[in-house]
Order: sequence, then C-alpha cells, then structure tokens
Amino acid sequence: MEHPELQLTIVPACLQAIDLREHTFTFLNRTKSFGAGIDWAFQDFGLLWSFHLHYFGWLSAFGITKEKGLDILLQYVENYNKGYFFEHSYVASYRLVNWMRFCLDHSIREERIFASLYRQSQRLAAFPEYELMGNHLLENGIALVWAGLFFGDGRLQEKGERILLQQFPVQVLSDGAHFEKSYAYHTVLLKRLLELAGYYGHFSKETIFYKQLIDICSRMLSYVFVLNNGNNFPPMFGDSNEGMYIPFADLKNLAQNLLLKNDKLPLGESGIRRLDKGACTLFFNLGNITASAQPGHTHADAFTFCLNVGGLPVLVDPGVSTYEAGAVRQRERATAGHNTICVAGADSAEVWASFRIGRRADCICLSEDFEMLDCEHDGYLDDFSIMHRRMLRFEESTILI
Repeated sequence: MEHPELQLTIVPACLQAIDLREHTFTFLNRTKSFGAGIDWAFQDFGLLWSFHLHYFGWLSAFGITKEKGLDILLQYVENYNKGYFFEHSYVASYRLVNWMRFCLDHSIREERIFASLYRQSQRLAAFPEYELMGNHLLENGIALVWAGLFFGDGRLQEKGERILLQQFPVQVLSDGAHFEKSYAYHTVLLKRLLELAGYYGHFSKETIFYKQLIDICSRMLSYVFVLNNGNNFPPMFGDSNEGMYIPFADLKNLAQNLLLKNDKLPLGESGIRRLDKGACTLFFNLGNITASAQPGHTHADAFTFCLNVGGLPVLVDPGVSTYEAGAVRQRERATAGHNTICVAGADSAEVWASFRIGRRADCICLSEDFEMLDCEHDGYLDDFSIMHRRMLRFEESTILI
C-alpha cells in the first residue's frame, strides 16, 4: 500500500534536547546520558520522564537520520519485554504513531520493525484503557486508527474508530473543551486528532468517521482560539504547564489544509470563562468537574482565575511540575495553590493520591455577562457550614473581587 508523505513536525516544549552520540536526553529540565546504549528500564527521574523516553516523540522532532533512527528502533525491538513502559497502553499509543510517522517519512520497510509494530497494535487493541477513559482512551483510539490504515487492517481501524466515535460526545464538550479541562492535554489531543485527520484524508474523506473527526477538530480548535485570541498566555488550569501545551500557531498550521470551520463557539459547558476590558483579559474557572468519573488531571481550584494585562501574565496559575505521588503533587493540586479561597487549610474538593478526587464542590453560576461573574460553591459546607460565593467584575480601570 502506498502511503502519503507527512511533512509537518511539531516539537513539544518538554522535549528539550537530545544528543545521540552519547544517547543523552533532556526532558522536563532533567538530563540523562546513557552512554553506549539506552537503558529502557531507567526510572530515576520519575514516571513522566520515562514516559517521554518511551513515547519516541523525539524520533522525528530533532531530525534524526534514517540510519540512526533505524538503529534505535531495532535496539528497542531487541529489548522489548513485558515491562511496564513497554506494554503500558497509553505509552504504546504514542510510540506506535511516532514509529509509523518515522517509517513513512523515511520509507522504512524493515520486517522486524513492522512485525513489532503490528504486535504492539494487536496488544493495544486487546487492552484499551476503558478503566481510565479520558485522554488515555482517546489516544488508544487514535493509535488504533493509525495502525489500521498503516497495515490495511480493517479490524484495527474499526476498533479505533468505534472508540473515538463513542468517546467524542462524552469527552468533547459543547463549547469545544476537552472535559478534563487541562489546556495542555486539550492541545496535545487536538494535535493528535489533526494529524490523524490529515493521514486519514489521504484514504477517504467520505466516511462518517472522517466527517465526525473534522467536526470535533473544528470545535476543539475554537476553544483554543478563544483562550488565545489577543494573547499568548492561556490559563494553565488543571494539569498543565508551559512545557506541555502545543502553541496555537502550530495547531493552525496543522489545520490549514483540513478546511476546518472557523466558528468561534461561546464558552459554556466547560465552566471556563473569559472577561475582557481594555488591555485586561481575565480567565475564570467556575470549578465544576466535567470529567466526573475520572478527574485525574483536575485540581481543587473552584473559582480560581488568571489575569493578563497588555497580553502579558500578571496573575497566573502555577500549573504542575510532577505526577509523582507526594507533597509536591498534593500541594500543586490543593486549593491553597490557586487564586481562590482556602478555608482553614481545607480543599474545596478532596484531592488524594496522584490522580484521584473524592468529594467535590457543587458549583453554580448565579449571574454573568461580558464584564461580571457571580457564583457560589458548597465545597466547605459539610465541614464548616460555609458557602463560598465569589463575584468578579470590571469597573472602568478596576477589577473588583
């Protein structure tokens, strides 16, 4: 089967540098030199760093030659085992797409690599992450559609399409936001869906799946546009940071050949709001947890806000620096780590472990317009008999809270 050439490569900010002479990788501000060969079991820098190593996003991002890339892929095939990072379905979803892109870009048809790709695809098809759902399950579906197209395997493609068609109406809200409300994951998912649409379109543009895919991409792009229009500092609510998200300009470049709608949808179901007055742009999080079954990337941040003035950040959300369980992860998800009210050191939602939330606040918007928000939540009602009500409004050159 002939495959299209794939030309646009986006380098995520978290992939900072590599030097394959010493197999040196810098991810998330931490550098490791492996020397003669890569230790694929390396875990000293935590889960997320190891994930990035096994994602293989760096394979195309830094212009690695066909010969060197082929050597690394074969090394990985030879060392492949039943270890955590090799068989983790989310990691495999990234790796599969990145391997297929590299093979397509360099016309690689190495039997051992293709055999490994197909085995990994079959395993992913057997173990999609229904228990986690969220961005994990979407990534599983994306990778399976890629694999189905790449190998001409209708069963893989159909399974991936079925997952995505089932999850689109659940995970993409009416205002275009991904329901986990992490700006970083929203942009990463949108990038992956735009890349899938570009690849899929070379095979067919008439299927129900392709038309749904284009619609979802258009809605998600609208959300990014609203949170970027007139500034380059979108709010880092939830599990986000500046090294994780894909710049809006790069997403527009991916979308330009897909004839996406340019409709700007109003913010609504996500609970994220934007207020503008003169040079001021204020982003507000009403706090409702829309990914209620698995809010792993959500924080106890009801009624937090960010403020940009003249396109520059003045009040920010600190985002996240780690997914490792412990004091830092707990602090970054806690209410006290955000621009909102913390009562007696308590959280407005019960955050625990690394990716869990128990009891959570019921948030209600009482009134809103283009320059005012009035809302309340009951996150402190059971423990302190307190309702938290917050009003923000612009008055001439003043912001009243």
